[in-house]
Amino acid sequence: MTALEVLAANDVTVLVDSRDGFTPTPALSHAVLAHNRPSAQSGVADGIVVTPSHNPPSDGGFKYNRPTAVRRK
Repeated sequence: MTALEVLAANDVTVLVDSRDGFTPTPALSHAVLAHNRPSAQSGVADGIVVTPSHNPPSDGGFKYNRPTAVRRK
């Protein structure tokens, strides 16, 4: 919740599951790749995945998909 509050306070567009469910990391990565295709008419996107606390500490936390790592010209 804190991460969402910080992002919203900084006018970052945030999309969350409509049923407060989870979104698998590969689905987010695919959505970022699709949005950032060179043919896209809008700006580039990036993504943050907040991983569940039941993961081992080395696998938990925030995962970030940079727009510069996926955009191809």
